[in-house]
Amino acid sequence: MRKSGNNKLFNLTSIFIALLGIAIIVEVFFSYQNKIGNTLFAFAVLLSSWFLLQKSRFKLPKTIYNLIVIFIFLAMFLGKVCGFYKTFYYWDKFLHLISGMILAYIGYLIFYKLTREIDRKRLNPLLGVLFSLFFSISMAGVWEIYEFITDQLFGLDSQRYSLIDTMGDIIAGTIGGILVTSRIYFFQKGNELRFIQKLLNEIDDK
Repeated sequence: MRKSGNNKLFNLTSIFIALLGIAIIVEVFFSYQNKIGNTLFAFAVLLSSWFLLQKSRFKLPKTIYNLIVIFIFLAMFLGKVCGFYKTFYYWDKFLHLISGMILAYIGYLIFYKLTREIDRKRLNPLLGVLFSLFFSISMAGVWEIYEFITDQLFGLDSQRYSLIDTMGDIIAGTIGGILVTSRIYFFQKGNELRFIQKLLNEIDDK
């Protein structure tokens, strides 16, 4: 079961790596020197994420990992290399919305692993919801701290409009977290939600 799951993870990762490899060849052939660095970085991040998944003690469900891989591709390749950040005004906010949703699911999985089934039945359903939401929001804040530090150290412009851009990113991530945690609340109340149950089944198989 574990081996099959890992194969599926590697297959999805290898598809995106192949696409990035083709992009690198095209960029070299047509001398797109300004794009090669970002493409190579995206290539390295995808490989690193797969490697860390195999070595980490906390095993993510393959569905969450697949979403992370897709997110990396959307942000690092389509966003930076293909210029979606400039072409589509709200591309950055869209990605923060998606990241907030993914992080909320991860937060709930952490809560699920830290608690026993008998305890979860006794606890107020809002506890798991709040844990997931605050985890998502806090990670959004951590990301903004990272952007601030890299901007200051390397002269980058990740936080394009400073406070306005930062708050917009955090708000988008928070909205994404709220969308997911509202579903988690109904799931905790006993409603059948297949996607959340699928995540729990996958993490139980680890």
